[in-house]
Amino acid sequence: MKFFNMKKIALLLVIAALTITVSASNSNSNYDSANDPLVSLSYVEQVLKPEIIASAKADIIAELKKQYPNLGEAGNDNTDTTSSEYMVIQLKAGQKLMAASSCEIIMTAGAGKVIITSQANIDAGVGLNDLTTGGRILANAALPAGHLVLYRAHIFV
Repeated sequence: MKFFNMKKIALLLVIAALTITVSASNSNSNYDSANDPLVSLSYVEQVLKPEIIASAKADIIAELKKQYPNLGEAGNDNTDTTSSEYMVIQLKAGQKLMAASSCEIIMTAGAGKVIITSQANIDAGVGLNDLTTGGRILANAALPAGHLVLYRAHIFV
């Protein structure tokens, strides 16, 4: 009787081993590295990071263009900060002109005021240079019509 039970147990172990072997070989034959969630650090740094940065930059530029419709009219792609090109920009009431780099402004019609967004720049007395009078136009001051005004980019942290 004992021998018969040992045969049954041995048979069950062989069947279990065969089942595990067959199922393991089938799962390995369907392996696809495209579905593997593990990635290397070099892949993240060289492929994913540039894609994420480019996507974020495009989203930010699109949002800025919604808020500031005239953004990007200077130069070809709004990245040329050394351009000496002059252009006419017409703003409607409520629109803002944001200067990313140095620029010259002559307001020929209408009214406008200087907006400085950085509290550090406001505290430091940073403003626009009125080249017509030789003075400085500080935050919230009116932008005088017909005056040549120079904005020189300042960065205070």
